[in-house]
Amino acid sequence: MMYGGGKVNPTTEQAWKHAATLTAADIGSRTSPLTSKVTDGQMVTSDLHEAIQLSDVLLRLVRTIDAELCVTGIAEHGCVTGSRANQSSRQLRDLPADAARRAKRLKVLSRKAGYMTPADTAAIHQIGIRTSLL
Repeated sequence: MMYGGGKVNPTTEQAWKHAATLTAADIGSRTSPLTSKVTDGQMVTSDLHEAIQLSDVLLRLVRTIDAELCVTGIAEHGCVTGSRANQSSRQLRDLPADAARRAKRLKVLSRKAGYMTPADTAAIHQIGIRTSLL
């Protein structure tokens, strides 16, 4: 679509035929996919609702891929290395014994290191212990 100068080609037309059969459940949405019919040779058109729905699907794909990458050893190593570079060893080793206070401190330290606030601070704590970071 982008490289064809915005004109529909047979591949685009076939993709539209496939997309037109998808349901709301197929794309994880509350509504069925919005697709404007395309015909070979015509210019591709779309409206704001289609663009919003497409961006929603793409964001969910990125989040899913990011979530999968986050559980890899490479991501864990990068997290540990980044934390070591951005925190003093005293800040990392002197975590409160109280679980609620420790969770709060780990969230603050994660943000200071440039990471998102972790949803599961217990997992972050275990990674820190396993890698001798904490």
